[in-house]
Amino acid sequence: MATILVIDKDPLHGQMLAFLLRREEHFVISFTDPEQGYELVRQREVDLILLETAHSRHDGYRVCKEFTQLCPATPLVIVSERTDEDQIVRGLLAGADDYITKPYSPRVLLAHVQAILRRAKAPSRVLASDDTVSIGALSLGRGHARVTIHGVTVELTPTELRLLQVLITNSRRVLSRGQLMTLAWGSSFVGTPKTVDVAVVRLRRKLDKYVPNGTVYIKSVRGFGYRLEAPLAVGG
Repeated sequence: MATILVIDKDPLHGQMLAFLLRREEHFVISFTDPEQGYELVRQREVDLILLETAHSRHDGYRVCKEFTQLCPATPLVIVSERTDEDQIVRGLLAGADDYITKPYSPRVLLAHVQAILRRAKAPSRVLASDDTVSIGALSLGRGHARVTIHGVTVELTPTELRLLQVLITNSRRVLSRGQLMTLAWGSSFVGTPKTVDVAVVRLRRKLDKYVPNGTVYIKSVRGFGYRLEAPLAVGG
């Protein structure tokens, strides 16, 4: 059983989501106002946030960013009637771990929820629980899912953490978007190469705050995918 927070401006849709989730024996807390959700996650942990981004009084994508700042380790899924690619990319860049478009099948929604909860509980099995791996100034302590650069902790979402785990354990090896999707999201994940690109952009932005201008940890390999390598030292 998971504790799931639902934020939806439409109380009827929020009630329907809560009904579906409770039928799967999840504990659901539902609000129409994001401010109530902010207060809740300041006081207690939740396992998943389902967010409808269309709101008359709030910018839904700003709400998404606010939740990922308040609880970066909690996966967040956007449920929206906005189906064009630009809106989906915007949602993923705002910090969402998944994006479900309306109308949707209840079975599909529940499958997404089950998959993301499973991934959040076991982000990766690629490292032993007590292993620490490093590349350049970047270190990943798998036991506590702790990422540091030059000793400074970098806050990552569950998706970003899984992606980094895959990249760092395959450092200097080029991984295609398909390989990254399978290794970081799982073979059952329904996504597109754009999903990988957006996740890489988010992760790269966070890592590159700590390296000199013009150098990056995650390198793009045109027409194929990505690899992770230590940035060259200044003057190196």
